[in-house]
Amino acid sequence: DLLAHLHTGRRPVLGDIPGLAFRDNGTVRLTPPRPVLTDLNTLPFPDRGKVPLPRYKEPYTLSTSRGCPGDCIFCSSRSYWGKEVRHRSITNILDEIEMLRHTFPDMKKFIIADDTFTSEPERVVEFCRRLRQRDLGVTWGCFSRVDVFDDGLAQCMYDAGCFQVKFGVESGSDEILGTLGKRTTTSMVENAVAAAFRAGISHIQASLILGLPDDTPETMGATIAFAVHLAETYGVRGQVGLNTPFPGTPQCERAARFGLKIHTEDWDLYDSRHPIVSTENFTRTELSALYYQAVEALYGRSYFEI
Repeated sequence: DLLAHLHTGRRPVLGDIPGLAFRDNGTVRLTPPRPVLTDLNTLPFPDRGKVPLPRYKEPYTLSTSRGCPGDCIFCSSRSYWGKEVRHRSITNILDEIEMLRHTFPDMKKFIIADDTFTSEPERVVEFCRRLRQRDLGVTWGCFSRVDVFDDGLAQCMYDAGCFQVKFGVESGSDEILGTLGKRTTTSMVENAVAAAFRAGISHIQASLILGLPDDTPETMGATIAFAVHLAETYGVRGQVGLNTPFPGTPQCERAARFGLKIHTEDWDLYDSRHPIVSTENFTRTELSALYYQAVEALYGRSYFEI
C-alpha cells in the first residue's frame, strides 16, 4: 500500500495505511496492525540475483510457512509472524527449489528456515516424497522441535536428501525447560537426536541458552554437561548463547516478572554474546564470565560452534 501511494507521486496519508511506524513532527506514530497474509503462494520468489550470495555461509534459504503456535518465553517469532500457522503449498515450495537449481547451477543444498517445519510430520513426509520425485540432486537442512521428531520422520527426511537438522534444546535441566513454555524434556531431546543419528543425518545441531530467568550455577552446569554428552555420543554441534530478551518476547515485555533487569537498548549488543540482562541469580559480569568459561570449556571441541 505504501509503495502504491508513493508510485502515484502524491504525498501519502501515512496514518491511513495499516502496519506502519513513522515520525510525525518528531513523534513516533504506529498505525493499526495489518491482517496476516493467509495465502503465502501469492508471494513472488525472492530475486536472489540482487544479493551478493558468495558473502553468505548459507546463501540458499527458503521459508515455507509463517506463524508459530508455541509459547516459548524467549522467542520473538510470534511477535512478527503471529500465532496462526500458514503454509505454502508443497508444489509452490518445490517450484522455488527447482527455479534455484536452474538459475544457480552451483546450488547443491538449501536450508529451510521455518521455526516449525516439522510441526506437521505428514506435510514433511509428503514434501520428501515429492522432492524425491523431482530428482533435483540437492541436499537440505531444517530446524525441528524435538517432540515431533522420531525414527520414521528422520529416515524419510534422510532418504530425501536431508543432511542437517537443528534442534532447539535450550537447557540441559528439566527444571529450567519446564519454565520456558516449550513443553519439552531432556529425554525428548535425546530421543530426537538419537533418531537423527540412527538415520544417518550427518550434521545434527543444538541451540543452547545460558542465563535463563531461573538459571543457577547448577542448571547452567547441567546444560553444558548435557551438550557435551550429546556431542560425544551423537556428534551434535552445540551453539551456545546468552539469554537475550528480544523485543516482543514474553521475557522482554514482562521482564520483572521473570526476574530480569534489561540494562541496554543498544541493539548492536543483542547478539547473544553480550550480557544485556542481569537475573535474580547473576549479575551481568557473572553471566559474562560464565559464558566465556563455557566457551573455554567447549571451544576446543571441533563439534561446537560458539
